Amino acid sequence: MDDPDTLVIDTRNSYETAIGTFEGAIDPSTESFRDFPQWAESTLRPLIEQQGSKRIAMFCTGGIRCEKASSYLQQQGFGEVHHLRGGILKYLEQVPEAESRWQGSALFLINGWR
Repeated sequence: MDDPDTLVIDTRNSYETAIGTFEGAIDPSTESFRDFPQWAESTLRPLIEQQGSKRIAMFCTGGIRCEKASSYLQQQGFGEVHHLRGGILKYLEQVPEAESRWQGSALFLINGWR
């Protein structure tokens, strides 16, 4: 997340991103995952062309949406695309709070998915 050549994208919906996200992440402000392809073409592609970013890193709650989004972007020729395996849930389990880049509440994640 510290690499200036990497765009970090939150693939979750607006409700989820309002509760918390990773420091410096791009919020596509989508209402549904169905909105992601349109956002990728209308906003992400021009942003990459403008900034010359080489890599994309995506995350979501449990890892499924960001894996699908990664696959979609790769199929569309976006280049080097990665996702957070296991999503935010796995990250919060493995990374000590003092080292975490998460900003916001993690409570909805735990209560909603366990």
